[in-house]
Amino acid sequence: MKISSLEEYGIRCLSQLARSQRKLTIGEIAAAEGLSLENAAKILARLRAIGLVTSLRGKEGGYLLARPPGEIAVSEIIEGMNGAVFEFERCKSGTDGAGCVHDAGCGLRPVWAHLGSLIHNFLSSVTLADVVARSEAVVDDRVRRIAGDLAAAPSLTPGRRLPAAVPPVPAAESR
Repeated sequence: MKISSLEEYGIRCLSQLARSQRKLTIGEIAAAEGLSLENAAKILARLRAIGLVTSLRGKEGGYLLARPPGEIAVSEIIEGMNGAVFEFERCKSGTDGAGCVHDAGCGLRPVWAHLGSLIHNFLSSVTLADVVARSEAVVDDRVRRIAGDLAAAPSLTPGRRLPAAVPPVPAAESR
């Protein structure tokens, strides 16, 4: 999994709108994020196309969030900007000749599938409001919850479970 700069700046542009709680121009967003006007315009056009922002034209124009920040998941932003959060292309189509030669009895496919689900579930649990709040406690809580779900999953063997609670990072290490 690799987060592209397009995806990261999509999240950052949306964060600017969420923090401001008002209409912002392309110029204001570009200046706040250190982007060129062209790049900011391209990112905002994509965000508008996927329904995360609305635009107003004219002298009083600008961009607004289409929904409240608490209703926009980070996974929705990433998937809208560039497709699936986690893809494992070789495992998708073993029957069309382009897929993996290890179609039968593959031990990696379930690893990639579980990893993809884990990443998607985590990013779906974090909203734009969480990002704007800059709350490590919220993110830590989501990680603990997902780790607990993994530990309780019947498909995992007892020796391979993640701990039900992720130990907190000491304050000195979190900086």
